[in-house]
Amino acid sequence: MKVIGLSGGIGSGKSTVSYYLSTLDIPVFSADAAFRAAVEKGSPCLPDIIALLGTDCLLEDGGLNRALASEKVFRDRNLLQKFEMIIQKQARAEEQHFLAQHRACGTKLVVLDVPLLIECDWREDVDSIWLVKTPKELRIRRTMQRDHVSEEEMTFRINSQRPSEEVEQYADVIIDNSGSFEHTKVQIQENLKKIINILIEGGKRNDKKEIQSPETAGKSCDGCLIVYECGAGCVGSVVSGSEIAVVSD
Repeated sequence: MKVIGLSGGIGSGKSTVSYYLSTLDIPVFSADAAFRAAVEKGSPCLPDIIALLGTDCLLEDGGLNRALASEKVFRDRNLLQKFEMIIQKQARAEEQHFLAQHRACGTKLVVLDVPLLIECDWREDVDSIWLVKTPKELRIRRTMQRDHVSEEEMTFRINSQRPSEEVEQYADVIIDNSGSFEHTKVQIQENLKKIINILIEGGKRNDKKEIQSPETAGKSCDGCLIVYECGAGCVGSVVSGSEIAVVSD
């Protein structure tokens, strides 16, 4: 099984690329969804988060005050790192379960959609790192429109992440998402074909009918939980069909 690690900073358009890959029937694990679930009411790691950020971040209904929590972690890099360690531990366990399920049922290709793949040190789990790249000015403008926040706030959030120039050195594929979606889609299809050819040439010729083009690149596993993220910022489960709101990139 080949594993693509899809990454990209805030406002890069990574979620758009992730959603397109899911429309090709490629199973996609969304770390964003796993991170979101980690801070939901009843999450096993929520008590640790409250202990770190303070009881003022706990709502009366037992949930997390996301606005206050975001304000705290984005203003304190040390606090942010500790917060990320807590939620990453839970998300990593879900990711490992996702990979194990698909290996067990013979899935040929999956995607790990992880916004900070390099920073989280998840790259050991992937065969190819795809980085979605967009100019900083465009990222700021996109996120300002999407999240209805000030330019100052979005600039601060983007600057809190690792510079894209540093991340690029780890990337096997760089997807330029500064233009039209059609331009982005062509790049995705071209790079998928390369991976499909590797699968075919690697002794998997019996699966050639299943993997002929990007449109049939993935193989779903009945009974497996396949998480995907749509461009509208919602996450669904192929099994349950449920939807929960998330912050999209």
